[in-house]
Amino acid sequence: MRIVSFDQSSVLTGYAVFNGTGLTRWGVLDYSKNKDTQARIKDMCVEIDTIITKVKPDLVIFEDVNLRNSVKTLIMLAQIQGCIMQSCHLKNIPFVKYAPATWRRIVGIQQSNKTERENLKEQAIAFVRNSYGIKVGDDCSEAICEGLAHLKNEGLLPELTDLKRSSKKNEENYKDGKKAD
Repeated sequence: MRIVSFDQSSVLTGYAVFNGTGLTRWGVLDYSKNKDTQARIKDMCVEIDTIITKVKPDLVIFEDVNLRNSVKTLIMLAQIQGCIMQSCHLKNIPFVKYAPATWRRIVGIQQSNKTERENLKEQAIAFVRNSYGIKVGDDCSEAICEGLAHLKNEGLLPELTDLKRSSKKNEENYKDGKKAD
């Protein structure tokens, strides 16, 4: 089973690709230089669709939207979520949404009402670094964690310890989450 997971945001969207239980690719869609919000969302949606089209996943995982900071941010995240859902619907690919608190609980990120958002992001980064030995930012780390949460939740990956990328070949072919030339 091939899975693509997304941690969408209005500026940086992390993604991860799993083949079976092995992490095979990861990266970030960075539109931070584009200050036009609607153009940025449109471009991000096109690139998300391109990833889904190229990977041809059996399943897409993404974070459900929630009110974090402002209604404006919620609307932007909902628009991006709608793009992911439309891409899946048009390609007949099932998808699963996880609430942030749910995927964090499944992978073992410590959280409470008093836990600051930055601390949650740091825990996701540390989890991926300790599990895979790769250094990525919070958007990519959270996309990886969301995919792992689904694998664990479905009983496909009973333990989230001693995780390794699928093969040494993948480690050599990908640098910073992108295909090496």
